[in-house]
Amino acid sequence: MFQKRNANAHLTIDEKILWLRLFLSKGIGPTKFWDILKRTNNVIGDAVRYVRDVAGTEKQAEKLLLAHDKNNFSLLTACEESFPKRLLELRDCPPVLSVVGNLALLNAEAIAIVGARNASLLGKIFAGKIAKGLGSGGVAVISGFARGIDTAAHEGSVETGTVAVFAGGVDVIYPTENAALRDAILKNNGVIVSEMMPGTTIDASLFPRRNRVIAGMSVGVVLIEAALKSGSLITAKFALELGREIFVVPGSPFDARTKGGNLLIKQGAVLIDSVEDIFEVLQSSEGSRRPHPCAVAAAKAVAIRKAEVDAAVVENVAEDAVAERTAIGEVAEAPLHGQAEASLDLFPNSSKSVFGYVDPVLECSRTSKYAPLLCSVSPSQ
Repeated sequence: MFQKRNANAHLTIDEKILWLRLFLSKGIGPTKFWDILKRTNNVIGDAVRYVRDVAGTEKQAEKLLLAHDKNNFSLLTACEESFPKRLLELRDCPPVLSVVGNLALLNAEAIAIVGARNASLLGKIFAGKIAKGLGSGGVAVISGFARGIDTAAHEGSVETGTVAVFAGGVDVIYPTENAALRDAILKNNGVIVSEMMPGTTIDASLFPRRNRVIAGMSVGVVLIEAALKSGSLITAKFALELGREIFVVPGSPFDARTKGGNLLIKQGAVLIDSVEDIFEVLQSSEGSRRPHPCAVAAAKAVAIRKAEVDAAVVENVAEDAVAERTAIGEVAEAPLHGQAEASLDLFPNSSKSVFGYVDPVLECSRTSKYAPLLCSVSPSQ
């Protein structure tokens, strides 16, 4: 049996073949993959039989494994030890990752740096400086291998540990001018990751999927020159949904490339002008796992509601208020960060996650200043 959050399992070759057959099934993306596993009690053999009419064949699965082995790539399933554990927090976590390079970096403490492709010279210089500073402090840098800020971030951290998340296959270099950068990343013990299989060419729909992987693997995201409608804000959206910290380098109000980032600063993102600002947050008393401001706001709302109900109980307004107080009291005592178990009465319009919990960050974000941003772009499946 396999569970989405068990990243320490060891698959036999037969089990991995079954996993890949489900992954290769026609019309089944990440969300459906996990739904089918759940319906079959996480028994991978039963899951493949459940979709037998559209399941990938054993020959196709073996061919995929051989292709990775032949090219010295790694094919990681989501229940294997080397799989990025933070990525498992995604509701549509990739069931499989194609990887080339240093697997140890996949679970390293990492900060993502993203920004404009048409970045200014100063923006690229600053991105490289931040990346180098993070690397010197023992923090890996994640980015999307695009032109501009992404490229500068990889170049700044190439000697200390950089993670490049590709939109296409790990063997498809895009942009082509970054071929030397790819070689440098692998030569310096970096790693290249993609949820797409080798040979997958670039398509516009793949970039949002790549961006969610960038956000999922990081403990925080740095935005440098992010326009209002940009892939960088898509990455920020995913990061907010996961409760990650958002850092923004401010820019001129006359520059359209910085309007998205400046907006996030107004809405509570951390303004930075040096790498020390990032370390200050990461090394705070609660570290990188401290509750996101949205989660804190949600907890305060719970506390206020609890106080109101307590007052009603004291006044003996109604007998059912006692039950309501008890339910809300349990919520208030739940952990602030991550998936806090909550009463549906608290968030009447909420939908529970696949694991049966309500995420206070998501609930707060739907009614916070972040809401317009969070609702502006839907994740691609």
